[in-house]
Amino acid sequence: MLKFLRRYQKFLLVIFASVLMVVFVAPQAITQYGKGLGKRTEVYIGDKSVSTLDMQQAAREREALGSFIAFVTGSHQYASILIGQDALHWILLTHAADEGGYIGEAGDGEAWIAQLSSQRAASLEQELASVGGEMPTPEDILQLARNELDGLRQRVAAQNRLTVEQFNLALASARGVERMLGSYQGAPRLSVPVTVAQAKHELDNITLDHVFIPGSHAFDGEIDQSQLQAHFEEYQSVEPGEGEFGIGYVRPPRVKFEVITIERDAIREAIPVSAREMVNEYQSNPDKYISEFDESLSDEELRAARDVEYEKARKAIREARAEELVNEAAQQVRRIVLPMLTRDDDGLVVIPDGAERAGPTLDELADELQRYMASYYKRAFGSDEFSPPRPKINVYAGQWRTLSDLSQIPDIGLSSVSVGGNRTMRFGNFLMNVHELNPDAEIGPQRGVLAVENKIENQFSGTISFVRVLDVRDRSPAESLDEVREQVERDLRSLLGYRQIESRVSEFESLAIAEGLEAVGALFNDPPAEEDPIGPDPDPDGDEAAEDDPPRTPLVVQSGTRVVGDRIERRFGGASDISEPELVERLDDMAAALDPLTPMDEQPVEQRTVAMALPKRLGVAVAKITGMRPLTVEEYRTAGIAAAARSPIASVSALEAFSLEAMVERLNVRDRDGGSPLDDEEQTASAG
Repeated sequence: MLKFLRRYQKFLLVIFASVLMVVFVAPQAITQYGKGLGKRTEVYIGDKSVSTLDMQQAAREREALGSFIAFVTGSHQYASILIGQDALHWILLTHAADEGGYIGEAGDGEAWIAQLSSQRAASLEQELASVGGEMPTPEDILQLARNELDGLRQRVAAQNRLTVEQFNLALASARGVERMLGSYQGAPRLSVPVTVAQAKHELDNITLDHVFIPGSHAFDGEIDQSQLQAHFEEYQSVEPGEGEFGIGYVRPPRVKFEVITIERDAIREAIPVSAREMVNEYQSNPDKYISEFDESLSDEELRAARDVEYEKARKAIREARAEELVNEAAQQVRRIVLPMLTRDDDGLVVIPDGAERAGPTLDELADELQRYMASYYKRAFGSDEFSPPRPKINVYAGQWRTLSDLSQIPDIGLSSVSVGGNRTMRFGNFLMNVHELNPDAEIGPQRGVLAVENKIENQFSGTISFVRVLDVRDRSPAESLDEVREQVERDLRSLLGYRQIESRVSEFESLAIAEGLEAVGALFNDPPAEEDPIGPDPDPDGDEAAEDDPPRTPLVVQSGTRVVGDRIERRFGGASDISEPELVERLDDMAAALDPLTPMDEQPVEQRTVAMALPKRLGVAVAKITGMRPLTVEEYRTAGIAAAARSPIASVSALEAFSLEAMVERLNVRDRDGGSPLDDEEQTASAG
């Protein structure tokens, strides 16, 4: 053996050196290979290549922006217009906006937050007004909105693995897309005289103070079952918004469903981390946890500082393991359910005769997932101390839920549903695509089948859920009083109260002229509560006083309301509670009779005060004009043409011109094989 080694010493040394080189180079090679995959071209936009990493970054930006913009504007539809229908669409929109010079730097995104704060302030003002009491100043409301949006910006950025700077850049891109779409939409298409007339209609501004008396506030009495039933039957088959009062109980499409949720927070808190694991994590990642401390710290202060770092290491272990467990549990749902489903020739799951659902019950599934997570944890991390929490089950079968109802459900209402590739849908839209309501939809659940291919993710809590639709109804009258009982009671109270006050309109107007709008509100406000006497209860052993009815929300005067175009807006924008065409027309006529050069408080109050019954809103509005500002030449030059272009007579949709299909064709977008990327997406959608 020794002779052999001596004889072939040089040969063996070469082999040994080669092995060592492989050992040392292999990890770097694997890393570089992974990076290479990220740099692989997914599509071409003309001569420009878009890599896998670019697509992943775009997907994260879309998710963060979608949540942020939808929250601020209150419109998921508007958010989806700006960010496109998927990652590719978002890339194409930003590419076109950048080429057109519409996109600024990160600071432009920050500046947009200040502008969006005004929109959020409008919602806050409405919320605060509904609570009643003294209203904060406009400056305070605006500051509250700015603080809220700044916190939301940081949260959505972190949850989508973006820095605040990256999110600001993405927000600047979205603002650029908005400019691009607005520029296309607002291109001049009208003659100068028509533009001037339309701009004057859009930008003439009347400022008001007003108080609105809802019928429900004026009603003081009891309603019995027979009145409710009679009212329901009268309007059961009437479409909402039709008729004199707009009351109707024809309901939109609606569903009943159940959800199973794998709760990341509960799993994370249940994960045991030993002292050894925590120390190993801490020492293995010094750059991540170990800080430089001031030498002047005492031993006790130094130990306390180290304990904080150790706790960060413990949290990191829990976060990583929770992430792995949640994803594994989600995969296990598919592995359990899919083999239990049988499909027909059309690809639909066969529901057994007499059964309401296919596959396991959610209780059976939850028990199996709980057992699986315990066994997986033991295999993966070598510990049997973990007691996984049971997945949470929510059954929403007690009442029908419409699309607007779905968005209000805590935790899941604003979640996103994965529908293939990087594409997502809002939970409510996905549910309303159920096959029994929309059989032509390529993506959507089937009644009675757990939608295991479409996981529901809440980006704020990190939960993953799966939904099963239990029953559906298409647009139709409410089936019974119980289905809409609360709405019927609210409507009847409002109607009865409205009938009591509609004959008092002239009284309210005279009172507002003589004593002010506050006096009108005071007619319906509860008297101020008496202060408690100072000192001990004079009769501590006496019977407790009967509980009074809760006080009504006081009616307060809303200031800064504006008549703009065909509607009445709140101070920060958005339709006011008195925005009705007949009142707008009356206020326009009154303003036209006033002298724009005379200070408003010097003009007769009776010529600028009006009270009017609003049947569609089941209430009475009392308003006083406090100012008016006609369109100026300067405003026309800066904003008049764009305002006129928003007119219905000049409307041209930018949605069609900037749809994914139109942009793919116009920008010559091809996948890496030279074909259309839409072909792959259609196949993915049908498979999902």
